[in-house]
Amino acid sequence: MIHTIELRNISKTFNPGGNLIYALHGINLKIKQGDQIIIVGPSGSGKSTLLSLIGAIDIPSQGEIYFNDQSLSNMSVQDRYLLRRKYIGFVFQNFALIKNLTVEENLDHMLLIHGIKDLKTRRKKISTILETINLTNRSRYFPKELSGGEKQRIAIARALITDPQITLVDEPTGRLDFENATEIWNLLTQLINDTKHILVIFTHETRIDLSQSSADLYLLEYGNLRMIS
Repeated sequence: MIHTIELRNISKTFNPGGNLIYALHGINLKIKQGDQIIIVGPSGSGKSTLLSLIGAIDIPSQGEIYFNDQSLSNMSVQDRYLLRRKYIGFVFQNFALIKNLTVEENLDHMLLIHGIKDLKTRRKKISTILETINLTNRSRYFPKELSGGEKQRIAIARALITDPQITLVDEPTGRLDFENATEIWNLLTQLINDTKHILVIFTHETRIDLSQSSADLYLLEYGNLRMIS
């Protein structure tokens, strides 16, 4: 069980061509079980970098990240992989659906990765999550047959179907028109209201009033993070 994620004075640097660049600088953030957070920032502000750190994909250049007081920097690559697989669900900006698998098979593939072998259990989970996102009638469709909004809903379903303790959502409306973006935000707002686990959404969305959500709102700008509501 992950009760807390804590970032202590986190910086992340890159050194292209010998020029030191700070993608993130001196970030402090404590996330507790049940917290829902929206991190807003323009393109290039460091959102994807911060997601990769909170998601245990990468480690900071300076500072420490703790999962339940265990330092991420002290974990091996295999330990971080196991942490991600066991506790974290990802929703990627490009959907990352497997093209040659149907919607149902994409969801089933994720359950198999998480070691759920019982077919009846998997089918029940798939049926329930498709009902939740109102896409039961698309279960046999391939990704190329879905609209952008439908792909995003499936990507969200795939992240949630394993009941993760932490869900990280990257630019959920970046590829969508306003109508589909509004629909996805309504779904995410429902998740924010219903969920008891950690939910962090990264976005540059400016078309929708994000302050209407009950989540804590942060601004990430020039590699610095501050709470705005």
